[in-house]
Amino acid sequence: MIDLKKLSAKFLLSMTLFILIFAPIGASADRTDSVQVLIDGQKISFDVPPRIENGRVLVPFRAVFTPLGGKVSWKAEKKLVVARYGLMDLRLYIGDTTARLGNKNINMDVPAKIIQGRTLVPLRFISENLFSAHVHWDSKNKTVSISSAQEKDLRPLTAAFQSTISGKKPGDIIDISHLEIMNIPEIIPQWTSHPQYPVTLLFSDSPEYVDLPGVTYRGKAQGEIRLVYYHIPRLTAPSRMALVAYNPGKETAQINIKRQVSGDSKANRKMWQDLGADVTLDYLNQGLVSDPIVYPIPAGSHLLINPGSDYYRTGELMYGITDLFSDRELEFSFILLPQTEMDEVFTKAKDPVLPADGRHDRGTFPGGDRLLEITLGLNLNGFLIGDGFSDPALVGKDQATGLSAQLLGNYGVHYRMKASFDASAAILLIPLGGDIFSGGIAASEELFSLNKVSTFRTALYLGEYHKGDQAEWSFMPPAGSSLPVLIISVPKT
Repeated sequence: MIDLKKLSAKFLLSMTLFILIFAPIGASADRTDSVQVLIDGQKISFDVPPRIENGRVLVPFRAVFTPLGGKVSWKAEKKLVVARYGLMDLRLYIGDTTARLGNKNINMDVPAKIIQGRTLVPLRFISENLFSAHVHWDSKNKTVSISSAQEKDLRPLTAAFQSTISGKKPGDIIDISHLEIMNIPEIIPQWTSHPQYPVTLLFSDSPEYVDLPGVTYRGKAQGEIRLVYYHIPRLTAPSRMALVAYNPGKETAQINIKRQVSGDSKANRKMWQDLGADVTLDYLNQGLVSDPIVYPIPAGSHLLINPGSDYYRTGELMYGITDLFSDRELEFSFILLPQTEMDEVFTKAKDPVLPADGRHDRGTFPGGDRLLEITLGLNLNGFLIGDGFSDPALVGKDQATGLSAQLLGNYGVHYRMKASFDASAAILLIPLGGDIFSGGIAASEELFSLNKVSTFRTALYLGEYHKGDQAEWSFMPPAGSSLPVLIISVPKT
């Protein structure tokens, strides 16, 4: 684990919080009128006031977190709070005493709870995880004072990076565990979609574990389309994933398949992270078919898009990505069924969609490609991919239920980045999600990969660029690994 706080700061903060949390407060009954919170000297007003429960101070999470520079998102369907402080990702489920902070689990004395529509958490939890904030507890006046962090001199960190990457070449994997990467300033990029050829992403990952055969997702789309599925079958018999296009219109539709990859040829199907990375890298490496075959679909007819798909046994990961174009709106069904029933696939395509599992994502999402043009070089800085805030999660609809949907991590989104350099700089990719990351990035005509590296501690060196240079990178969040990733620019002088 990375030591994100200096020992002295941790000691002082821990002592403050020890006094705050464990000093006698009084009766254990709930109290809502006795605690006030000051941030940088300003009293915070709460529509749901802080309270003391069983000797613990609980505060509204968003009301305290956002004034200190944090960002908060609420995923109601999952009862999940997703937050960011600096470059650190924070996730907690309502009713759970364990939160996920970057690449480590954080235990809370009291679980997060919803009171009058607001998420309340122990003050100790917020304070200990705002790495540069200072907390003071005035027991006499029952007042919590929090001071936000001050800007830091980046020259020592820049020099440390320069020393660490000296002599490295593109594709090298670098140990950065001694560097305080959380102090790197963030660039907020302006992502766009292709103005003429926007991609619609149909994503099927819920239910992720499939116990019964059936349609895992169904949605309609026209134009540039990407179909992505991620499922683990738990059927007793070997099963297949069938992708079926149906033409509900009155005229013949024309469809061409431009790129198609899957785990069908992989031997590591029960090593989900490995397979997810391999298939994603295959996608980045394959490129579009220059002269795709055009398939006609008459009105009222079906087409099996992946007729050569292989069968899978229980516990093996089904993962695939298909890029295609259709000149008319078609209905696409993802169908997981025993291989012995493939002759009935077009009939099965009409079956009801299986219920979502409530923990994973599915839906139809506009904006399946993201484009970025950016200038780098002069300063130490970086931008995040797949964090849900600076790079927002795709928003769409679960067309099977009509409910709105979000795609956390933007899995299946193809990122294409163009950078211009106003000074010489080195570029690195740093995984920041989960414990272990496998994936990679395409740079010009090279493909660089990471295989089961520790997050926060490891960087992939993409190369050195000089003033006036231009670079292009292509990235897709790898299935089986957590997001975000950070791409940083380290000035050479």
